[in-house]
Amino acid sequence: MPFAFARICFMSGFGSAVAPSGTLHVAGLIDLDATLFIHLVLFLTLVFVLPGLIFEPLLARLEQREERTAGARSDADHMRHSADAEVKAYEDATNAAKKRAMDERGQLRMAASKTADAILDKAREDSSHKLEAGVTTLTRSMEAARVELHDEAARISLVIAKKVVEG
Repeated sequence: MPFAFARICFMSGFGSAVAPSGTLHVAGLIDLDATLFIHLVLFLTLVFVLPGLIFEPLLARLEQREERTAGARSDADHMRHSADAEVKAYEDATNAAKKRAMDERGQLRMAASKTADAILDKAREDSSHKLEAGVTTLTRSMEAARVELHDEAARISLVIAKKVVEG
């Protein structure tokens, strides 16, 4: 059976070699020759060199990136809280200014209403005085007219009586 396997391998050209003596030499799974030690040296070199050349700098860069990202997130959160505080302060100041303006407007309305009431009261008083003065003047004029009309009526009645008597 080993010979049949060797023949298959020889025919395929894989894992077999013909020795100078003409005998067939079949390679095993692991040949302990110089290539094994070269591969072992290369592997161990890569195991010890690659972490220092590639993995550690890569991990350091990833850690720096994470720190910067975390720092940027922290800064962004701080800025957001600061902006929220500023917006709240602005809204409080705006609301306080609106309240002061409304209070002041109310005070101005009250003062204007008082001034308007005072002006209207003065106008009513002035018109009342003028009305009283007008009524007094009219009453005097009416009395004077009555006296004058009474005198005129007496004079006219004398003239009429004279003409009736004379005939």
